[in-house]
Amino acid sequence: MNEDNGGKLPLLPDEPPPADPPSEGEDKATRRRAWLWGGVALGVVLAIILAGMFLRDAPGPEQANGIRMAADPPPVRQPHPMAPVQPPAAPEAAPTPNQTNGNGGGYRGFEETLGVPLERMVRQVDYALVETLLFTGYSPQAMSISEVRLERYHDEQYHFQALSIELEGGTDRFLSALTTALGKWAPEASLIRIGDAWQVTVVGQATHLLKFHVVAPELEAPEGGRLSVVIDDLGRSVRFANHLAELPFPVTFSVLPYEPHSAEVAQVAARDRIELLLHLPMEPKAYPEVNPGQGALFTTMGPDEIRQVLTTNLERVPGAAGVNNHMGSKFTQTSKAMAVVMQTLKGRNMFFLDSLTAPRSVGAREGLAAGLSVYKRNVFLDNIRDTNAILRQLEKAERIAATTGQAVAIGHPYPETLAALKTWGERQNRTVRVVPVRELKPLQP
Repeated sequence: MNEDNGGKLPLLPDEPPPADPPSEGEDKATRRRAWLWGGVALGVVLAIILAGMFLRDAPGPEQANGIRMAADPPPVRQPHPMAPVQPPAAPEAAPTPNQTNGNGGGYRGFEETLGVPLERMVRQVDYALVETLLFTGYSPQAMSISEVRLERYHDEQYHFQALSIELEGGTDRFLSALTTALGKWAPEASLIRIGDAWQVTVVGQATHLLKFHVVAPELEAPEGGRLSVVIDDLGRSVRFANHLAELPFPVTFSVLPYEPHSAEVAQVAARDRIELLLHLPMEPKAYPEVNPGQGALFTTMGPDEIRQVLTTNLERVPGAAGVNNHMGSKFTQTSKAMAVVMQTLKGRNMFFLDSLTAPRSVGAREGLAAGLSVYKRNVFLDNIRDTNAILRQLEKAERIAATTGQAVAIGHPYPETLAALKTWGERQNRTVRVVPVRELKPLQP
């Protein structure tokens, strides 16, 4: 072995000489560079992964505004003929949480946000119409429906109504009251004239068409027209009877026989020389669900029992000049029973006023057959307990008396009725004279 290279193997001709082993500082630098490049590589990989996730979730041409749409958009639905065609809307600002469709759902980009369903607003207009009828003294029966059809406003359906309203003397007062009522019930509604009719619109959509039928104006009363005002169901309050007695025109008292103060109310009538009737309870069709009260006459009674009950009732209302029926929609249509009543009244020289609670009442026929003086009711004053409505009924009774010579109006002891009678009594130019029933002309055979 050659000893010249320190005992090492001889170098090959092409083999470079071995490098000197790195120092400790060089080794640490090398490790730092390796960690640095490894971190860069890891960051690049993470960036690629995140970019892929973003590209996967980002909206593409088939995914606009976060809502997946079909590749080919659906055909545009033509608007309903009642909905005006709108130009393309400008981009809207982001909706606030309060922008809803009225049903608690999310915001929907209508051309005009209603806030509540249109059908509900139609009902609000209905309420305004009914309130106007009552305020101006008409019953809801003055309004009838001519047509109802289902209409569409965007994706809402609502009922369009054509209405016929019968008024007396003109439409100005009604339209003024309706404008006020709409302001309260449906502020979004408008009232516009369309030819001879009036149209109610809500946010531009026609919801009601009103056609008015005006009857002839009031006629002047012929001289001698007479009206009797009868107040039924008295006997519960002496104070109310005294208020009636203070009215500037005579009112006929009709007293129930078994009320707490029946006898005392009869005394008020006697004191002030007010015409007094027995308000005779009779069997209604709906008995026993509807009870006419103590002292009632029933179709199951025999003639003797009818006479006995009637006699007792008359004794409880002393001074009565006549009788009118309380309820009695069944009894007054029973000829045999009514004949007994009329014969009993004839024997006492009394008269009968038929309240006409049944359209087929035989009261007039049986009364005339017995030779009795018979009258009939023309108007009920207070089926609607509203002072203005009662005033309108009083005016109606006046017109009947003016055109036919006489009329009978029947009311009840309601505060609204008393208020209406007071207002009516303050008028300076009543067209008829108010008289007791006995001063009217009886029905003729």
